[in-house]
Amino acid sequence: MPVAAGEKKPAAASYEQLDMSDKPSLTELAAASDEQLDMSDKPSLTEPAAASDVQLDMSDKTSLTEPAAASYEGLAMSEKPSLTFACVSDTHGAHRSKDFKIPEAAASCEQLAVSGEPSLTLACVSYTHGAHQSEYFRIPEADVLLFAGDAGMDSGGSKAAFDAWLSSIPHKHKIVTLGNMDTFINEGPGNAEAEGCIQLKHGTVVCDSIVEVDGYRIFASPWTPAFFGAYQLQSEEEARAHWSKVLPPNSKNDILMTHGPPHGVGDTANGRHVGDKELLRAVQALETPPLLWVCGHIHGSYGQHVVPHPALGDGKGITLINAAIQYVYQGHTGASPRVVQLPSGAVTQPHAS
Repeated sequence: MPVAAGEKKPAAASYEQLDMSDKPSLTELAAASDEQLDMSDKPSLTEPAAASDVQLDMSDKTSLTEPAAASYEGLAMSEKPSLTFACVSDTHGAHRSKDFKIPEAAASCEQLAVSGEPSLTLACVSYTHGAHQSEYFRIPEADVLLFAGDAGMDSGGSKAAFDAWLSSIPHKHKIVTLGNMDTFINEGPGNAEAEGCIQLKHGTVVCDSIVEVDGYRIFASPWTPAFFGAYQLQSEEEARAHWSKVLPPNSKNDILMTHGPPHGVGDTANGRHVGDKELLRAVQALETPPLLWVCGHIHGSYGQHVVPHPALGDGKGITLINAAIQYVYQGHTGASPRVVQLPSGAVTQPHAS
């Protein structure tokens, strides 16, 4: 639309909205960003257009002579502090090497991604049956020891020996649940499940309850389907009643530690699956799946597995560590203890060779 003499042409909302038919001066172009200037009562801008949209010479006004932002994103971030990132992945333990050097940075990519969630390393062990006293048994360094049952505490002497071993290792937190072979109670053998948990001086024993470590909620339970020893669920009906009580769908646990594995995952013995069907059902019904699940009991299925969970989608699931280490002493180095780092979920096996 033509503009009458002396009338100022309205600012274009964008470059595409300029009517170039009468070749207007570029000085009539207002800034196309939120920083548009109201020039209605100011002199006309007769100087040549600034080199960028934000470098306007305002004559008797404050001159915007600072360098233009390198990009609109850079302009938007102008009031935010500069931050550098050192990005690292897949060290597989090599970060402990004296030759590994990481550049200085204000934050790491991992720290940025998991802001608010503390980092925690967990050494996972089960089914030692007294072998933890062997000079050949090596447990990796970690913040937390997760012991998923079957230390073999079937007498006062074996209980004292396990407690002494716990006192000898440097882990800050030692979380223990029991297994079917941990039958000793107080000063003599007895019905372990009737008496509750075996108590230790140098470890926190957890049976069907939750303990919190550095902000992570750890649920642990010693119960398995009927086989032999203590903490036996005699039928699927009994198992269903038990797991629905201690693991209701709305329970929130970051880590599960059960002595036995779920049915179909990490539970193969003599060519068939012997895990707990009702335990699997209860965990898959959890509204919030755990970050990690540690078990033992079925020593031939040691290793890292994945338990499907509907909340995690296809191809994803809960990391399950069957931490039984009994086969280490038969030359199976793959059964050596694993270390899990949370919240990333990275799994390493420091003593696999």
